[in-house]
Amino acid sequence: IVNAQAGIRLSATSPPNFTVQGNVLGEQENGTVGGIFTSGIELLATASGNLIGGDGPGEGNVVVDGPGTSAIGIRIAGDDNQVLGNSLGVGATGAPRELAAGIQVHTDADGNAIGGDDAGEANLISNVEPVGPLEGNAIEVVDAASDGNVIGANEGTANAGMFIDLGGDGPGNLAEPNGPNGGAQAPAITTVSTSAIGGTAAAGADVRVFAKDSTGDGELGELLAITTADGAGVWNASLGLTPGTILAATATGAGGTSELSAPVTVPAPPPDGLGDTDPPETSLTKTPKKVVKARKKGKATYVFGSDEAGSTFTCTVDRKPASSCSSPLKLKKLKRGKHTFSVFATDGAGNVDPTPATHKFKVKSKKKR
Repeated sequence: IVNAQAGIRLSATSPPNFTVQGNVLGEQENGTVGGIFTSGIELLATASGNLIGGDGPGEGNVVVDGPGTSAIGIRIAGDDNQVLGNSLGVGATGAPRELAAGIQVHTDADGNAIGGDDAGEANLISNVEPVGPLEGNAIEVVDAASDGNVIGANEGTANAGMFIDLGGDGPGNLAEPNGPNGGAQAPAITTVSTSAIGGTAAAGADVRVFAKDSTGDGELGELLAITTADGAGVWNASLGLTPGTILAATATGAGGTSELSAPVTVPAPPPDGLGDTDPPETSLTKTPKKVVKARKKGKATYVFGSDEAGSTFTCTVDRKPASSCSSPLKLKKLKRGKHTFSVFATDGAGNVDPTPATHKFKVKSKKKR
């Protein structure tokens, strides 16, 4: 379909609603691009509960346009629609074709699903360039009254604007009631390694972690993990990553999905032993009584440990030289009088506990009966 103001327009619908699949809009069979002017697929405010695309072969729609036009790939004003597996800004043969916005949710549009988390449900959105008031965003929710829109897995490259823009006004979202999707805020990524990622988000939010090919705002890659922030807003996910992988995340709560977080890059793991600079903490778990009674020489037993597995220990008794020791340690032939026992741990990286665990006791004569 070419040279139409809107390639496909849905208005009032009722169950079983419409399914729109397998269409090529804005491109002829020979690859020639024709203008679709406003939007490839448009869902008016009364068009709700429809499926645009799908997860099966050939079910997705292709929407493209030529350079300098102000076409929007899919424009949604209705509620509870699903937009899955479509190709926007990329022709049927894979050739790049420009749009001015990939998917736009506007007016009071609630509860729409843009991309999904299962195989084949991600929309491909690429080659979006700004034209006029449109800023070249892959996905944008532009009206503060639009809430509950869930943005799942979507992929794309070479978009001049943001991949997800709430408000259509650049990075950041205003708090409720002035921001779309309930004022949803992007999560923060605070820790990342080759094996895990973590951060903070709104309590109870579903956090999606994505790979990226670059730190650019308009690019997004494969969905890697989904996890949920706990009651304190802390989230973590285990991943197998290679150093240099770039990651970003979204948070989805009751109000809808946020913009993407600031990207982070997975660091290279430090050489063995060089990355740990934290000293272990030594603890005494069993000590003798403060007064040990003995007829001749006293005895005392100590049990100790460390908060780091694999630690070794060094012990001192009174003013004797320090020596290696292990738990449990039995002291024998203790003279009558005051004694001091100390032990400190050394972890596998060579870090030494600067505050040894210390215990004092006294050996007294045991009265004869």
